[in-house]
Amino acid sequence: MKFFVVTDSTRIHQAEDLAQNLNGGVEWRLDCFKTLDMDYLRSQALKAKTPFICTLRSEEEGGYFKGSIKKQQDILMSILQIHPPFLDLEIRLGRDFLLEISKQKIKTKIISSLHYMDIKRSSISKILPHLFSFPGDIHKLAIMPKNSSENLEMINTIRSAKNNNTPFVGIIMGPLGRKLREKGLEYGNYISYLPANQSDKINLSTVFP
Repeated sequence: MKFFVVTDSTRIHQAEDLAQNLNGGVEWRLDCFKTLDMDYLRSQALKAKTPFICTLRSEEEGGYFKGSIKKQQDILMSILQIHPPFLDLEIRLGRDFLLEISKQKIKTKIISSLHYMDIKRSSISKILPHLFSFPGDIHKLAIMPKNSSENLEMINTIRSAKNNNTPFVGIIMGPLGRKLREKGLEYGNYISYLPANQSDKINLSTVFP
């Protein structure tokens, strides 16, 4: 499913109109919003015309949220109360936190995510067991590639997950990952992310150069 990423809370409805026309959804990048007005977000959730993902991406993983892990956890627990169809949780938030949320009787699907902004890391194949050891309905790995060959490795990982009926999202950030991002669904990605408009692309230039 295609999700259009919106970085401004006042443009949620515009992104929804785009998503509706393409049978997609909207990712709310809460870390980019100027304010987190829970009453406003709750009203938007009640009026939502498409599925949506709530994401509070930390600065450590390529986002704009600069608070502590405890603050991030507290905000995400509040966001859970508006019952988003999907909630992105970085595994850096801790296994206990993800377990606590996964044990709650909620309809929200949890995306357990891991983002590497630096090429100083292990190979994809060595990262995956760690990622999948965390609870979640969907697992997501986004990396800045060391070289072009990692595109093929990620594509093969996506195809393998698809063949095993394992909901997985693989993303290659930066210029080398453009083809994978554009054709991710064809390869078997569970979710494909696209900027809702040029302003969102600029705000997320690390992912969408």
